Amino acid sequence: MKTFKTLFILLACTACFNGFSQIYYSRVSGNWNSTATWSHTDCSSNQIPTAIIPGANDTVIICGNKTVTISAPYSCAYLNIQSGCTLYGNSTNSNLTVNGDLIENDNSTLNSYGNLIVNRNLQIGNNAILTIINNLAVTVTVTGNLTLNSGARLNANTIASVTMNVTGNLTMITGSTISNYINLTVNGTSSISGTI
Repeated sequence: MKTFKTLFILLACTACFNGFSQIYYSRVSGNWNSTATWSHTDCSSNQIPTAIIPGANDTVIICGNKTVTISAPYSCAYLNIQSGCTLYGNSTNSNLTVNGDLIENDNSTLNSYGNLIVNRNLQIGNNAILTIINNLAVTVTVTGNLTLNSGARLNANTIASVTMNVTGNLTMITGSTISNYINLTVNGTSSISGTI
């Protein structure tokens, strides 16, 4: 009976642990689907790689001038692309879902090759670039607010249509631009000092 109780408690604790969110830092440049890319400690390449890759409940930080590549559909709870870093989608299947905020810091790059869903706010920092690249129709959905800071660019390098739906507000600071190849719909209010 004691063995059964111990086993039950161990299984219950394991189930609870698997439901917790964790923070993933890019310790080296590499693929999202490689555990060698990620650390739970910080951005240093000296850190121990994680046992699993980031999931829908996890916070992901692309840091340390690293490039992380997406080649399949992935999701996370929160995404922060730090200054000088790149998140690169390289296939039509590289859809990305962020269940919270997506923060693209100053001078960072996000190249999205598939559909992009941000279930809260999308902020593109000073001189940061978000480029939609695809030969097929692509949809970008932001259920919160979209903010483009000074010098931020939202580009579309594609021969197919790009539809972008923003449920919240649009704020464009002076010097920011949104490509005219993007069919943009904003349900909230717009404050535009940049160029569309």
